[in-house]
Amino acid sequence: MPRLGIITGLANEARCFMGAKLDVACSGADSARAGELARGMAANGCEGLVSFGLAGGLDPNLRCGDLVLPDRVISGSSVWAADEEWRQRLLQDLDIVGGAIAGSSTLVATPQMKADLRRETGAVAVDMESHAVAVAAHEAGLPFVVIRVIADTYEVAVPAWVANIIGRNGKVRLIAAMAALAANPLDIPGVFGLAGQNGRAMAVLRRVATFVGGQGIL
Repeated sequence: MPRLGIITGLANEARCFMGAKLDVACSGADSARAGELARGMAANGCEGLVSFGLAGGLDPNLRCGDLVLPDRVISGSSVWAADEEWRQRLLQDLDIVGGAIAGSSTLVATPQMKADLRRETGAVAVDMESHAVAVAAHEAGLPFVVIRVIADTYEVAVPAWVANIIGRNGKVRLIAAMAALAANPLDIPGVFGLAGQNGRAMAVLRRVATFVGGQGIL
């Protein structure tokens, strides 16, 4: 089994691999830091990179909990192909959605933003780390793969302030979150709905991590 470097955006995504003999790092939902971490892993001897975590849905047909294993990452005019051998190993054993995933350095928060990105890229989902991991893998000449589970579906709005309450360690800064909710009380019902979707998506992500690690698929 090759030595893998796994990049997540959030701490609870990284915890999916707790106890596994893998290099796992959390970027704190910061695209630039995700790239730095991925380049560091490549420099320290990792033989492949993995972007792992939750994603936002762009395809209206995707539901919360759907597992996305994209064949390519798109950011602006750039496209990076995921490692096809890894993808095929995973395809044999997991019920997945293919297609492209879009990378964004900022939160794609509203249904309109999701629709625009879907139209521009044709991608089925979006996240904030995969494009940075893809660039680092390309620079180092390493294979990479993206494993993502849909949390917020295409019609769901994510409050813009959510991006500001994630700490560098990938954990929610509780005081900042409480202050944001107090300042935006109309967002409270939607936030509870998002929490429920995240919980369902995380349950799938944990099962995928256990399967991947236990089977040595990568």
